[in-house]
Amino acid sequence: MECKSSKRMLRMPKAEGMLARTPSKKWVWLGLFVFHQFSLGFAHKTQVAIAKMGEEVTLPCCYETRSEDIPSNYRVYWQKNVTEVVIAYSFGNWLPNPINRSSLNQRTFALSITQVEISDAGSYTCIVQRVGSVKLCDQTVILSVIADFSQPAISLKKPSDCESSEVVVSCSSYGGFPKPKVSGFFNNVSVDWNTSLTSDAKTSLYNITGMARFNVTENMNLMCSVEYSDRTVSGEYPLTKPDNCESFKEDPPSHEVIIASITVLSIFLVAIILLVRYFRCSACERVRSSYNGTSQPTATEDETKLGTKTTMFQFCTMTSETSSF
Repeated sequence: MECKSSKRMLRMPKAEGMLARTPSKKWVWLGLFVFHQFSLGFAHKTQVAIAKMGEEVTLPCCYETRSEDIPSNYRVYWQKNVTEVVIAYSFGNWLPNPINRSSLNQRTFALSITQVEISDAGSYTCIVQRVGSVKLCDQTVILSVIADFSQPAISLKKPSDCESSEVVVSCSSYGGFPKPKVSGFFNNVSVDWNTSLTSDAKTSLYNITGMARFNVTENMNLMCSVEYSDRTVSGEYPLTKPDNCESFKEDPPSHEVIIASITVLSIFLVAIILLVRYFRCSACERVRSSYNGTSQPTATEDETKLGTKTTMFQFCTMTSETSSF
């Protein structure tokens, strides 16, 4: 009896140890299952790709064949926004390709698009199947397209009143994507801009202009920035306070210049007319005196010379009558 009881006593710790290890083993398997599911979810999560307008982009797929595999054993689809087929390869046959700028890598099944356009942006899904099996994988890639904005251009509009130190500043940038915003600093103080935004109907590119008013009481610095996507293009510009009011004066209006020019021209023409009349009257007096002092012509006198004097006398007489009238 003592021996049996002792054996039982010896077996009890073994049984208790097995019972103690059972919950630990359960938690281990549960952890492995959760890790596996997490790994699958991580492997097929949505990816993001960014491309610049006019360049080439490559979108990765979720499957890569082995070196001994034959591409014709696979069916691969790339779809855009679920309904639009971008490219398709089915067991060695290419299906019609709506986007002739796209191509497929037959080893990695990656999709390449050349000369990227704004309209190419969207959600792309790669689906891979093998002969005689179900779908191997599918993966979604979100493609964002950007176009760089131009360097901001600053223009100033000064007040007509030279006593005022306020200026209106405009900051403009063109030809970018996606939708931007204008920011900046005036002497290290943030600026609130009134912005106007336009978009080209054909290219979808944006043009933006921001306007703000500043009191320029001294030489100051202005920084204007255009922010789009995760990018920024900016420039720094000095604003110089004018030394005196002369710098604010505008050029005289054009009609005043025209009136002054006409007045000067009129005085010049009147002076020329008076000079012409003066010299004409002096010449006529000399002709008239010569004619009155001439005797009756004889047969030996030059008739041609006398006729010329007569004609000049008549012309001067008519001129005098016209002037007196």
